[in-house]
Amino acid sequence: MLTYSAPFGEVGNYFGVATVDLALDELPKQLGIAPNRLVVLDDQGRLIYHIDKEKVLATTSAQWLDKNKDKNADFWTLQDKRLDGQTRFADNQDVVYLASIATVPQLKWRVIVLAPEQDLFNSL
Repeated sequence: MLTYSAPFGEVGNYFGVATVDLALDELPKQLGIAPNRLVVLDDQGRLIYHIDKEKVLATTSAQWLDKNKDKNADFWTLQDKRLDGQTRFADNQDVVYLASIATVPQLKWRVIVLAPEQDLFNSL
């Protein structure tokens, strides 16, 4: 569960605070995406949503994806420059993914929708 709050009203004369609790486990359902095809990074690069619950908040993007692998260079360019786009990368278990990355500006989260490359080839 994550809580996000923001003041509302005119600057200096706020009416109150709006708060929302977001159940991160419900994100895939809310977005209409299979849980194994979604990863969310916070503004510090920590995994805040991943199908493997042990990685959540305990793993950073640098631990999940090797920064030194040539095949991850495009991902790191997007991540380091905070750009949105599509890329191909391999995780720490050498599973290769095709992914689309977008930013949630207010939270500075990085939302990654991915598909194992092999799954796409198997469906041909």
